[in-house]
Amino acid sequence: MKKILIFTLFFYLFISKVFSITGHDYLGQFNVTKNYWEDIFIPKKILAGNVELTENLFISDALAFLSKDELRLLRNIIYAKHGKIFKSSDLSNYFLKYFEWYKPIYDDVDSLLSETEIKNINLILLYENGYNISEEIPDGYWRCFDLSGYCDLSEIHLWEDPKNGKKMVKYSLPKFYFNDIVSYEGTYICENGFLIIHINKIQLINHKYIYEDYEKRNKVEFKDNEYIDVTLSKSIDLRYPYFIDEKNNSLILGQKEFFR
Repeated sequence: MKKILIFTLFFYLFISKVFSITGHDYLGQFNVTKNYWEDIFIPKKILAGNVELTENLFISDALAFLSKDELRLLRNIIYAKHGKIFKSSDLSNYFLKYFEWYKPIYDDVDSLLSETEIKNINLILLYENGYNISEEIPDGYWRCFDLSGYCDLSEIHLWEDPKNGKKMVKYSLPKFYFNDIVSYEGTYICENGFLIIHINKIQLINHKYIYEDYEKRNKVEFKDNEYIDVTLSKSIDLRYPYFIDEKNNSLILGQKEFFR
């Protein structure tokens, strides 16, 4: 489990390095109420001990970056925050060893959980167990429309490479005003109700803009953008539970619904 703490730090440094390639300090530069990349980091920060963040509702993409071991720890760290006594010695020993705030007091802490924490636990369980189906996702373009006002569209393109028969994927991310990462690319497999994406390339965008007081929406001027393709020396995995909704002809990926 110590490796999980080390990987959490590595992941944070990796994403920070990706942002530095474009020359922007995105997370520090803009005060946006709901920031996609800050939400992505929340589970990793919780695994590093920042348990106050369990009151933030998790997003699907954030949990997709976690392994099954990390998901189990994330789910149980919410219980540990409230002083649960664990029957599993590995969990008890882990929290006692690495987190000074952990005080095992109660056998049952369900009544102490907030509504948000209960929703987060249920979402984590979905990413741990999946939908238990064997049906593969059909090739093609799958699109998810976001009406929140922060982005317009995310898209997954699945196809088979005619040269080597590999299953290929390009996941275009929601288009935020100042999003630096445009898309992930790589290979994928469908396994026991999970879409597992092996990312080996990331496309970045270098915004050429004039910026003055974004919070008050004063003078934000976009100019010609520069796209940058970054090939990773080591692949990163995303793991999404999914099922095909034949009635609506849609793909449920985590909590998102995609349409062909």
